[in-house]
This record gives sequence, structure tokens and C-alpha cells, in this order.
Amino acid sequence: MLIKPSNYLAPMMLLLASMLTWRTWRHDSHTLPRAFRWFLWAICLLAASWLLDNLWSGQGLRNLDKPLKLVVLFPCAAYLLRYPPKSVWLWIGAAAGAIACGLVGIYYFQILQLSREEVTYINPIEFGDTCTQLALISLCGTQVALQHPRRIPFLLFLIAGFTLGVVGSVLSGTRGAWLAGLITLTFLGWWYVGRHSKRLLALVVLAVGLTAALLAQYAPVAERLQTMRQEINNYQQQGNAASSVGARMQMWQFASALAQQRPLLGWAQKGYDAERTRQLEQNQLDPLLANFNHPHNDYLDAAAKRGLLGLLILLTCHFTCFWYFWRAARATPGDLPPQARAERLTLCAVGMMVPLLFASFGLTDTHITSSRTVVMYFCLAAFLMAMLERRSAPQATDATAPLPATAKAAIIP
Repeated sequence: MLIKPSNYLAPMMLLLASMLTWRTWRHDSHTLPRAFRWFLWAICLLAASWLLDNLWSGQGLRNLDKPLKLVVLFPCAAYLLRYPPKSVWLWIGAAAGAIACGLVGIYYFQILQLSREEVTYINPIEFGDTCTQLALISLCGTQVALQHPRRIPFLLFLIAGFTLGVVGSVLSGTRGAWLAGLITLTFLGWWYVGRHSKRLLALVVLAVGLTAALLAQYAPVAERLQTMRQEINNYQQQGNAASSVGARMQMWQFASALAQQRPLLGWAQKGYDAERTRQLEQNQLDPLLANFNHPHNDYLDAAAKRGLLGLLILLTCHFTCFWYFWRAARATPGDLPPQARAERLTLCAVGMMVPLLFASFGLTDTHITSSRTVVMYFCLAAFLMAMLERRSAPQATDATAPLPATAKAAIIP
């Protein structure tokens, strides 16, 4: 995700593979599991809402790539269902990515001593979010590593991924990623621990709280939190929106007012931009807001531009994704071998974590329309669903399979 073209490369490769096997997925698309289809139809509705927004705003087919990347998940899902990836590559890929992100963060923010504004190669917000997501996937993967035949090197590799992912997130200074990480970590604590022992859950919550308190004393983190408090006070007391948090608070008020004026279908992007320009000319908005065509909030963005219908579609995408994995976890047979059961439940945990993360990311930034979201949310969810459907079949056996030779070389010195 550090390389911009990768946001397009992964969907294109997946689409090409599905096109080469079109004779099979044409039939397989009719046999997609019902809950899987609900998620895909929700994504198609989201793509349709974007396309209608473009047409209503007079953009025509200029931004057709965004809805197309969602629609093509239908044939890709049929392909994945027939040829699902092996889950071991999910854990290896997540850990390797988290390690790479952590090292990049150390290089830019510690060695070069660059500030967030000076780093032009990466977007600090997307970078921090990616670090957080990969770190938490690596953390979930440790449950699988504990059951693996080569658990020591595998476990150390995943722990390194989690640690460096957290380091990258902290160094990025992305407060929205920290908030989303804490929300999701709380859910994971309940999922893994709370179902078995309330006392152990209390200890985990206490440990996470103490860790967060210690991190809050780390100079870069403390500075970002102090800046946030100051910017909130300045906006509330003086109406100063010429800051990161102040601008967000004014954008949220602006988008909320627009949503109330046209609650059903919204203003579309054209109307949003026109109204923002009008209020800027009348000095009702801070000039800083001229640089943003969205309110830095997924839900207010959908409500203001596409109305309650657009907001409902967005919430449906999050809900259908979460619900699929929740049901899959509850339907896990109790008589599975320990390794297979750990693998399946961990895939379900990651699947529930992904929509929860992106729903949390959307509280402080507009993420759902990003190209990164297509890969790290929708494509990843489709991969996870395909892997779970494969594990529901009798021939699924790779839960206890040893690591591929190339994978061993990647994590074993």
C-alpha cells in the first residue's frame, strides 16, 4: 500500500485471473453462499450510488474506476470461491507488510527526522491506518501460530509484525488510527478472552489501558494529543477552524447542516462543492476548507451527498460484512481438530475486525471512496469469505498444512 499503483494492481490481477476462467465462474456465480451474495450486492449498491452521484454532478464517466472496482468483485468472488488462496499467506503477508511499514516509519520519522507535513512520499493518515490494520491481523495470526508445527519461528515473525506495525502507527501520528485500533483491540479482547474468562478479560483491558497510558507519555504521541486538545478548545471558544481538528469540526457541522436540508437524496458532489464555495465567499467557512471536497467523515459525507439512502447503503456494507463472519464463527463445529478450529475462528475474527476498523477509520476521515479501501477492505473481505467457504468443504485440509518452502525461507533465518 506504500506504492500507489498497488491499489490498482491487486484488483486488476484478480480480475485478469477471473477472466481467464470465465467459463467456470459464470456457473459458480450462481452458487455463491447467500450471506456472501448479500455482501456483494451491498457493495454493488454502493458502487451504483457513487455512479449516480457522478452523473448528477455532471462528471459523467470521469470517475468510473471507483464503482467499477467494486462491481468486478462479483466475478472475482466466484473465481476465489473455486480457487481460494491458502490462509498461511494472509498471516505471512500481513506480518511482512507490517514490518515493512514499521521500518519505513522509523526511516522517515526517526532517522530522517521528518515531520508529517514533510513526508510527501506517503499519506500519513493512510499510512497510519495501514500500519494499524496489518498489526492487528498479525496479532490475530498468533492464535494460528500457537497451533502450528513450526510455531516458534512463525510466532516470532507475527509478533515482530504486530510490534513494528504498532511502531509505524505511533510514528505516523494518525490519531484516527489510534482510536480505531483501541476500539478494535477492545473487541478482539472480548472475542478471544471475554467469552471464556471475565477475569482474564479484565486483566487484558487493564494491560491495554496501562500500555495506552504509557504510549501517551511518549513525546510524539503526547504532543499530538496535546495539540488535539488545544485545537478543540480553540474552536469551541474562538471558532478557530484553521487547524486539523478545528477544520474537521467545522466540516462536520457544515455537512450535518447540508444533510438536514436535503435528508432523502442529498446534494451530490456538485451541490456540496457549490454550497461550500458559496459559504466560503460569504466568510461563513474558514478558507482552509477550500482544499477539501469531503467532510473527513464517511457517514456525514454519505448523508450530505447521497442522503439517508446513501448512508443506509454504507451502513449495510459494514453490517453485511460483519454479520457474515459473525455467523460463520457461531456456526463453527465444536468437533473440529484444534488446529482447524483455531484457523477458522481466527479468520472469522479478522473478518469481523476489518469492517469494524474501517467503520472506525470513517469517523475522522473519508475512507470508503479511497482506492486503498477497495483492496484492504472489500478485496480482503472477499478473500476471507472464500477461505472460510473452502474450510466448510470436506476437502479443506490446509489448516494444518506445513508452511510452503518459500514461506519458511521468509521467516526462518
